Amino acid sequence: MNTPQATVISSFIVTAGLTSGIFFVASPQRNYATVSYDGGYQKIGIIYSEQVFTKAELKKDGDSIVSGDAEKVIEFLKKNSEGYGLDSKIGKGIILTASSGIRWNASRTNFDLRTDNLLLNSSKETLTPNMIISSLNKLIANTKSKREETSDSALTYGRDPNPDWISSLASAFR
Repeated sequence: MNTPQATVISSFIVTAGLTSGIFFVASPQRNYATVSYDGGYQKIGIIYSEQVFTKAELKKDGDSIVSGDAEKVIEFLKKNSEGYGLDSKIGKGIILTASSGIRWNASRTNFDLRTDNLLLNSSKETLTPNMIISSLNKLIANTKSKREETSDSALTYGRDPNPDWISSLASAFR
């Protein structure tokens, strides 16, 4: 056997060994998330981002005044309380409904897990814009403070049920 033949054969042996080592030694990562919640569970895939979300709506006599996230309602209350003051009593018929939770953006599907709810009704209690703002801020703070704990208890991780060869190869080099 001459030198060029030996070089080709030894290169083939080294390449084959490395390639088979990558595919047989590297075990797939357990990064495919499933969310467990009151209604059951849902596979959401590989999580790209996790954040706290809020939804809120302020109604007067059944008609929506403002809706969106909690920050939008807070800004509305601050802006529209000028001249009245944030400690002025709000008339009857005002209802605030709000919720907050964790939103996961993932490879299979995005998922919102609602963790906290808030209902304030001016027919049952005296409300001021400051009381509403304070309640919304507490809702947000509570969800943020418990986000990591809630996420840890709601998510389980397993192997991707349909891995492609590129992600398998990429995970071997991590």
